[in-house]
Amino acid sequence: MALGNLAELRTAALGLRTDMASKFSSEILPLAEQRIFYGDGPLQPLRVLPMETSQNLSFTSGSATLPTDFLDKRALYWEGAAGQIVSLSYEPPAVFYQESYNRRGGSFPMAYTVEGNTAKISPALTGTARLLYYQRPAAMSGDTDTNVILAKWPGVYLFSCQIDLYRLLRNDDELTKVRQFYADAVAAANRQALVARTFGGTLKKRVGFGV
Repeated sequence: MALGNLAELRTAALGLRTDMASKFSSEILPLAEQRIFYGDGPLQPLRVLPMETSQNLSFTSGSATLPTDFLDKRALYWEGAAGQIVSLSYEPPAVFYQESYNRRGGSFPMAYTVEGNTAKISPALTGTARLLYYQRPAAMSGDTDTNVILAKWPGVYLFSCQIDLYRLLRNDDELTKVRQFYADAVAAANRQALVARTFGGTLKKRVGFGV
């Protein structure tokens, strides 16, 4: 069975349980997408190359609003004068604010953090930075709707939807099976993205960069 759009996904996910169709859009799909994009306990979130994009952020006194489709950071580059590019290191807020006092008066930002829907840099300068980030794919609501994840990794959507189907049906045996299917599908997709990014070589961790 093809899984090219939302209607085909719903049919495949529900199978013979067409009596659950009313819950698909209101409960099953939203929870399935929350799991896919944000993770679920031990189940890792999906992080693949088609989810990556970049956008300029305009900082005023060290703060800039994140894109509305922002899921997770990868890197932040400060664009200085004369073509100078500085890669900023990410710091969790507890470290970022503690160190910010010592960075006052600097000509370039050294670090950044994320707080709610705001990115902050230290020192708190005004200027432009380039954010490389994971974006949330297009939402699906109509029967013919699709997105890049459903098109390239249909199993991720299928198994995630079935997790919530079997949870609603209180079918623990099938729930255990499909959770493993889902975990394997996401791990394979993420592994493929890592290999593609490193061209099959050994990944070398650099400060300020995500994987």
